[in-house]
Amino acid sequence: MGFSVFLPTDVTILDKLARTVLMFDSALMMGLLMVTGFILLPRANRHFAHLLLLTFSTMLVNTILKHWFAVPLAPNLGVGFAFPSGHMQFAAAFYVWLMFLDIPRWSKAIMVLILCLIAPSMVHFGYHNWTEIGAGALVGGAGAYLYWVVLSRLRTRGASDTSMCVIISVLDIALMFGMFYQMGWAHIPGHVWMAFYLVLGFSLTWRQNVETHGRRWFGLGLAMGVVVIAAALAKELRYAQAVHIAFSQLPYLLVGVMLPMVQTWQAQQSAQRRLL
Repeated sequence: MGFSVFLPTDVTILDKLARTVLMFDSALMMGLLMVTGFILLPRANRHFAHLLLLTFSTMLVNTILKHWFAVPLAPNLGVGFAFPSGHMQFAAAFYVWLMFLDIPRWSKAIMVLILCLIAPSMVHFGYHNWTEIGAGALVGGAGAYLYWVVLSRLRTRGASDTSMCVIISVLDIALMFGMFYQMGWAHIPGHVWMAFYLVLGFSLTWRQNVETHGRRWFGLGLAMGVVVIAAALAKELRYAQAVHIAFSQLPYLLVGVMLPMVQTWQAQQSAQRRLL
């Protein structure tokens, strides 16, 4: 799943409408909303944190599924696979998860409408057919619902959010190894490494108010996962391109680490302003 959507020059009013709708399917726009909600909305902070873990993890799932089914993209879109639609899967996971927020029904109705309009807009420009879009919506929506069910059960049992971070991080590491055995390191796209590093870095520093020994074991487990993947990459040094792609995305590990720190700093500043 790429991060950019090529939009042709407007020809008709339908082109303009479809282009406007697809702005709501932009990974950049959704990413900015996630970061803004996480940093600036303290009451919804945890919800947006889990949204980040969910949506970037679904990118890894989508890549696995695309290579599993191996349905080629339309010739005019270049080389790659189309089933299920990555953009639709990402958007479905994003908007379905937001519907779990305690927000007015009209807001949820708007999100449903956005999803319903994204689908024909993608068909209009010839990016995907209805089968590919339907599969993406199903996988993304089901992933969001499954995440919510697991998280709710963990909270019912008194587990902290760190438990979900552990589950997602272990799952993502497993998915990366699944991609290695399925396609080899050389064919893992850059945006997949970016999503993996973001989730890993974010998980390392979020919810630092958990007990110290839990934090140590969690950090040790993630560090071991990174070491194992680095070791596997080292054995594949003959694939210079694979190593370059993997390490070129490493700055996103720092982005993931810094996000919770920025949120904590912003919360502290807000608390100080309220005391003044």
